[in-house]
Amino acid sequence: EGEATASSLLAEHLRRHGDIEGAALVVSEAAARGDTTPILLLIGGLARLEQSRWAEAESALRGALRRDPELPEVRYYLGIALAEQGIYAEPLNLFRDERLLSGASNQLDSAEAKCLQALGDPAAAAVLLGTQL
Repeated sequence: EGEATASSLLAEHLRRHGDIEGAALVVSEAAARGDTTPILLLIGGLARLEQSRWAEAESALRGALRRDPELPEVRYYLGIALAEQGIYAEPLNLFRDERLLSGASNQLDSAEAKCLQALGDPAAAAVLLGTQL
């Protein structure tokens, strides 16, 4: 467990300081050792999002969600990964679930509104954002 914690801390440190490739490498090496803790999968998913590797981000984030359904923000980032792949209905549910778990945020509202617009409902998007059409 100590090694898993160290890997998580190192990967997140690298990601936050712009070394996305380094963070992804730490996560890959941890996975090769059999370490697939939810937080490492989340960090790996975030690194892949920052690299615009949407399908890989989706896979890592789905894994994190399966292992820890209460992990903060995983639904939000999974929704982003899906929306970037042109999938909009599932992210709406993920964003709404995230709102129930973590509370409302401008970030969630904006992401949900983009999906609503993509699904052809600009009126609902405007209501969500509190704007006029």
